[in-house]
Amino acid sequence: MTYLEIINKVLKRLREDQVSTVDYSVYSLLIGEFVNDAKKEVENAYNWNALLVSENITANGTDSTNSFTNITSQDARLAYDECGYPMVFDVTDGYECQLNERAYFSVTRESILNVRGLSDMDKPSDFSVYWDGSAWNYLFYGIPAQGREYRFYFYAPQDELIINADTVQVPWRPIVNLAVLYALDERGEEIGEPGSKAWMRYENSLSDAISIANSGADSFKTNLTVS
Repeated sequence: MTYLEIINKVLKRLREDQVSTVDYSVYSLLIGEFVNDAKKEVENAYNWNALLVSENITANGTDSTNSFTNITSQDARLAYDECGYPMVFDVTDGYECQLNERAYFSVTRESILNVRGLSDMDKPSDFSVYWDGSAWNYLFYGIPAQGREYRFYFYAPQDELIINADTVQVPWRPIVNLAVLYALDERGEEIGEPGSKAWMRYENSLSDAISIANSGADSFKTNLTVS
């Protein structure tokens, strides 16, 4: 569903006239802000398949750390499997394995102290990811040999909706219902509908969307193929 369509659904529930463009009026722009706030909350409420992204890293043989190029959102989060292990793999042909996540300061400290002899660790099994204020970065405990391939999976929320045709990747009903709640709160009135009922509508729509997403667990595993 597009940004404009969502805004108009919110306006209809508020008994307001629909608009032909996102920036049609000051009020439509305000509703647009509520929609983006609601989108962010819904994105963070569950690990939606639609937000799953991956990035392949090819080691250059000299660096243990670098920035991701595809993972740009500060709100991105590392993906984990059903056992709680990070979805990070060495996918070098003939050496596929899942890596171990460690705290950034732990990897940094041991790297500086060279606790286990980094010169021998050209197939590192430990890593960390961190946000440095402007980008997501990875850090291996060891320096991967040149040409080694790694794959990282993240859940990455999309950027804010801006233009009429921007579409949401997560379920739209919870976004609409939560944006209506934000608008009702901003007005300081209930517009003939109890606030508790509006809140229940949002919670129910979010719960339903998560239940549907959970039923697609098999497709989730398919998306994480590492071969």
